Amino acid sequence: MPNEGNEAYMLTGEEAVQKLWNALNAAPDTKKIGSEWLRSKEKRDWDLYICRESRPLFAPLILSASATILWWDRKAPIFSQERIGMYGIPFNMHKLRSMNTARGMDASQGENDPRVIPPGTIMRARLIDELPQWRNIKQGQMSWSGHRPLVESEIFDGGQAYHHDDRPLTMQYVLGRKEFNKWFRGAYITARPGMSSPFKSRLFKHGTEEFMIERKRANCWYAENATPDLDRKLLLKLFERSLSVSGVAA
Repeated sequence: MPNEGNEAYMLTGEEAVQKLWNALNAAPDTKKIGSEWLRSKEKRDWDLYICRESRPLFAPLILSASATILWWDRKAPIFSQERIGMYGIPFNMHKLRSMNTARGMDASQGENDPRVIPPGTIMRARLIDELPQWRNIKQGQMSWSGHRPLVESEIFDGGQAYHHDDRPLTMQYVLGRKEFNKWFRGAYITARPGMSSPFKSRLFKHGTEEFMIERKRANCWYAENATPDLDRKLLLKLFERSLSVSGVAA
């Protein structure tokens, strides 16, 4: 993270949590909804404000988790992977490495992914591994809330992310042309992807048709119904999970 002064690290844990809490409760007072809200200057300004106010809390968590990963297997703790973002533009999304290996375009296999290292199990359960996306948000590639950014092989036919009965499963294949265009053009590429999403992915088995259909439904619903208050509630759930691992009460 950029150097913004040592004073950011002089706060107590309680003070850092309070800064984040205040930022979440500073949601813009606007009646904008759906795509109008998602692409608004108000949402972007709020993203940047949360970035600034969350830094004293998240920087130590990221550093601590990075040190644990490095101690565990002596490999680089930060993992970057190309994802498809707003307007279909690829970008490198950053994560704390929770697996022992992953090819550049591989998709996650969910909570039971056999590649997960022991420290990664805790990080994934608490979403600590997602915190380096702070930088993606600050750079304007992501938002704190929105649909999750996907690897190309999960989206388009010809991808190798998932298979069933020797058939590649992609969003394009499973949804069909009409529903795929509704999802991809109407919900996916029209707004920045987010760290926190309304899609409850843990309720479905990764790499199945049901998983992809439910993802489409959640993404399209969010694109039509997103509001500042909905985003605030999504972020409260995200941060409560992240902070519980450190014993800090959110």
